[in-house]
Amino acid sequence: MMEADMKKVRPDGYYYDYEDGAVWVIKFGNQVAVVTGQHNRNMACFCQQRYDYWRRFFNSFTVNNFHASKNSEAEVSKRIVGDWMSIGGSALNEYLFAANGNYQYIGAYATTTKTTDAYYEYTHINTSSFKGDGSYSIKGNQLTFKKYGQKEEQVQFRFEKVNHGGTGWKDRLYMLTTDPTLGTFEVCYEKKAE
Repeated sequence: MMEADMKKVRPDGYYYDYEDGAVWVIKFGNQVAVVTGQHNRNMACFCQQRYDYWRRFFNSFTVNNFHASKNSEAEVSKRIVGDWMSIGGSALNEYLFAANGNYQYIGAYATTTKTTDAYYEYTHINTSSFKGDGSYSIKGNQLTFKKYGQKEEQVQFRFEKVNHGGTGWKDRLYMLTTDPTLGTFEVCYEKKAE
């Protein structure tokens, strides 16, 4: 997938008009499929934040009469090794997967509030962080986490490559989870440079 801002210069030559849209180019065998989507300019876009918009469509996308070749578990196990980070709003999530089947999870979020007195305005920043360690295993498109001293957790996962406006290709890891309270959601992690 290629990612870049869709913009054009306004008539005054100074500001840009931005379009919310996406283009996916998907190679399957010797063929290529192009999927495009565009939004109205003045609408707020939550497509990347809500699973039931673009991501559900992308996870359900199939090409008739084509069956994807399965990656071997050895290839997938090698590809997942590394440091993966997701940053959104005021939260950070990071997974570090080791080649020996162990992982470390680091998460944090922050909130800010403002108060004033007769002379000054103060910004208060509150942060919370959490950490977890355990082991992981891969079978098909299922990633199983075994946190030390807790029960196993399974998520569905997929890989993707993305190019941010011509800056080079980077690996992405998507984890799809169904929670009784939160429903179905998918979190995108990008591999940090090695």
